Amino acid sequence: MKRVIDFVKIQKIMLPIIIVCMLVSLWTVFLPKSLPLGFLTSKNFNVGIDFQGGVSQRITVYSGASIEKIRELAKEAGLGSNVQEVILNEKQQIGKASSFLVKTGLTEDDEKELEELRKTQPDLTPAQYLGKKTEKMFEMLNKEYGAEYKLTGEDFEEANAKLQNEEKIEGIISVSDAEIVLKNAVNDSTNTVSPASSKGMRGQAIMLIAFVVAVILLYVTIRFKFQFAVAGVLALVHDALICLGMVSLFEIELDLTVVAAILTIIGYSINDTIVIFDRVRENSKIMKDEHPDKIFNVSLSQTLGRTFITSITTLFPVIALFIFGGSNIKGFAFVIMIGIVAGTISTLFLASTIALAFERSLSKDKIKKIEAIQEREEKKAKELANSENGDAATEASAAKGEDIAISKKTMMKLMGKKK
Repeated sequence: MKRVIDFVKIQKIMLPIIIVCMLVSLWTVFLPKSLPLGFLTSKNFNVGIDFQGGVSQRITVYSGASIEKIRELAKEAGLGSNVQEVILNEKQQIGKASSFLVKTGLTEDDEKELEELRKTQPDLTPAQYLGKKTEKMFEMLNKEYGAEYKLTGEDFEEANAKLQNEEKIEGIISVSDAEIVLKNAVNDSTNTVSPASSKGMRGQAIMLIAFVVAVILLYVTIRFKFQFAVAGVLALVHDALICLGMVSLFEIELDLTVVAAILTIIGYSINDTIVIFDRVRENSKIMKDEHPDKIFNVSLSQTLGRTFITSITTLFPVIALFIFGGSNIKGFAFVIMIGIVAGTISTLFLASTIALAFERSLSKDKIKKIEAIQEREEKKAKELANSENGDAATEASAAKGEDIAISKKTMMKLMGKKK
């Protein structure tokens, strides 16, 4: 069998680190932003429009634009600075086009301003309110990059071929035999989420996560033991909390994509935990007379290779997705990366620690008997070792005495010869 690692000893070191990480996550998520603590000031969540209401719109500038400039203009227009660049493939590319996703949520200041405007415009909706800010941004874009953009040469031929294939091109002003004139800045699509809908989504997301955790608790209870189910669910709470803490700390937008990533991690982590619990159950039948600590050490050592390889092989493609996947999927990939690391650690050092604590508390009599037997065996081994050491010492003393006697005889002979 492979070398057995003393995980129980390592768990005593890892458990305080895990607790500290969970406390940091709780701080960054729930501590009020208004509490000034310097660099320790809480970040809270960068809530997306899915959970707070607002407008998500895709804006294309045919003459090309930098994301820094678009973010600057969006902020100046009152649309905020949540701007992501959309990578266009060859089929989507028209001229020097750059495309951006501008997400604008309704802040507390916006809601107050909206209430004031509704006193004179009672039918004003949040979408109409944000629409006026969007119009202002397009005015600034036209001033900065020009109101029109002409496609000529190869750009004209490519665009004309798309029109012949009945592909849609936004913002066409005129088409001739040699050129196509477009509005330089166009709104490709707009997605509006009302505050009422976003509130419903928040409730649904919470209920969905609670439902998944409850089903996992029931499943692990039926297949293993209730104490194992509790240990597994507490490890899942750790994983979700660490992911949310990192989302808050790095100001990743919290939307339905992030929720989907957290649910993915919950499934990934509990699968890893179940593999270890299954090995613990098998070894408990084989090693009936062994201490629970030893059973868990053997089980974790046997599954360590599988846990490590699974985590690494999953982590590599997710890292590639995070680096090369584009802005739209970065949040998802980031949460999956953090979740894989957190899930691996919680499986080895949290779920197993809690399950072992339950086993110890429920097997006190058995543990006492095992420890008593071990003490007797250690005592016998010690006595046997002392006995063997005593015999060896006697033999060594006898040999030494003989050597001394021989030395004296030799000395007498030498003395006699001198006489």
